[in-house]
Amino acid sequence: MEKQFIAAFSFFILLVTACGKNDVALPAREPEKDTVSLWANTENRLALPGYAGKGYMLVASDSSIAAAVWDGDGVRISAHTPGNTVITILDKMLGTSLMKITVFSRSVATAYGWRGVENTQWKTAVIVKAGNAAGALELQHQLLDSIKNEIQGSGFIFRGNEAAEYSRNRQLYKVAYVFKDWILVLNHEGWQEQIPLRPATYNVIGLTQDLTDRYKARYPARKISKVIITRYFTEVLPPG
Repeated sequence: MEKQFIAAFSFFILLVTACGKNDVALPAREPEKDTVSLWANTENRLALPGYAGKGYMLVASDSSIAAAVWDGDGVRISAHTPGNTVITILDKMLGTSLMKITVFSRSVATAYGWRGVENTQWKTAVIVKAGNAAGALELQHQLLDSIKNEIQGSGFIFRGNEAAEYSRNRQLYKVAYVFKDWILVLNHEGWQEQIPLRPATYNVIGLTQDLTDRYKARYPARKISKVIITRYFTEVLPPG
């Protein structure tokens, strides 16, 4: 019986846009894959009409990371802290596992801009435009050498062959960054860099800052018109 259930309900994988408990609730999403990806301290609802209302139990392997309760025709999953856990749907009568939902709670806060990134910086791209090309190139190299830990700015995350940006209300928006065939394309000033990615292993988190006004004031003689810095961070994905 258990093997039949596992065959019938092979693990679905789903990227769910995080919705904070104080935000407008998102509609339930149909399950597609076996992973629900949430920001820490957020929740979302997974539609499971084939399981709801039948008295099945929901058991989390680590309820300190995430927990789930039945909610109408679906399951409401709440992520408490960063980490991975598995929520199992159990048939109490048969004592069998019907479905496993892997929950991956992320560690990057997005409520009011990105408050912090806990991952190691992997790659930095700098775009500089100025009246003098040599001066722009010099400043570009200077910034690449001097960037440390400033991480205030708008953030986006690459996943599933698309680029997406989380706004202040945590809704998902696409942005104009090239990401296809699992190659990240970085558009530097005057040249382009392509980086192959391993999607089974990494997400790429990007953090963009517009520092134009700061550097225009610092170097008025250089006639700076644009200074954009983008930091990229690798993030280990959950199993599967």
